[in-house]
Amino acid sequence: MKKLFLIFAMVCSIAQAETYRVYVSFAAGSSPDVLVRKVFDTAQTKTNDTFVIFNKPGADGSIAYRAFLEDISPKILATTTSLLLDTNLNVQDQTKSLIFYYKLGFLLVALKDSNLNNINDVKGKLNVGSAGRNQDVLLKSLVKDPDVQIIRYTSDNDVVSGLLRKDLDLANISDGNFAYKGNKDKFKVISNYDVTDITFGGGFSVHKSMPQSELMRLNSVINEVFQDEEFRKWLFDRLGKIPVGGKPEVQDKIVNDIRSYYEKHNYVQ
Repeated sequence: MKKLFLIFAMVCSIAQAETYRVYVSFAAGSSPDVLVRKVFDTAQTKTNDTFVIFNKPGADGSIAYRAFLEDISPKILATTTSLLLDTNLNVQDQTKSLIFYYKLGFLLVALKDSNLNNINDVKGKLNVGSAGRNQDVLLKSLVKDPDVQIIRYTSDNDVVSGLLRKDLDLANISDGNFAYKGNKDKFKVISNYDVTDITFGGGFSVHKSMPQSELMRLNSVINEVFQDEEFRKWLFDRLGKIPVGGKPEVQDKIVNDIRSYYEKHNYVQ
């Protein structure tokens, strides 16, 4: 009887194993891509599931989102708060939150030889590179001079490159960006800012058709990843952050809080 039970348990375990396609809206090798890959590489050590990363960068995440919708395979979408809040895409109507990943702060940096030294110097005809709507809304709440031009780039890495080439006067980037960290000695921080009543960052969502039992099983696996000591150390060393995790409702609350913040500041997606 015991032997039959063990065989049954093994069959159930094998049957539950799944291959998931994970859609990422950033280029391979970018900071968000490296972080997502680390999450699911670690997840594969804790489950029979397999996770395959598909990079679909561009258009503020809409390319990855549309590819995610068209795919009939089991799938996961690596989300950003700006993607979840995009009213043109209505992402929340087609997805369910899986888990919130990490929090981000933002930096406004200039080259070391720049005559810009603090936020009061950021005025007049200056070009500031930014890589996303989250950065834009924070920057606009900080810089009031209408002559300051915000130039949109595809990624934080591209923004850093633009600053190094001196195409930009300032770079508005996330505080954990790898390109910034690798060239830190060439920059000075003009402002280290964040919005205290909300949290920006990244998470994961699944298609709305996924059964709740499967969603919660994946949630449990990723929460286990977030408690992994090696993973937590890696994330802190790379990003200076700790993972958030928790139930799917955490991500829903964060997105709703950010939406309220945008509405309060008359910021339209």
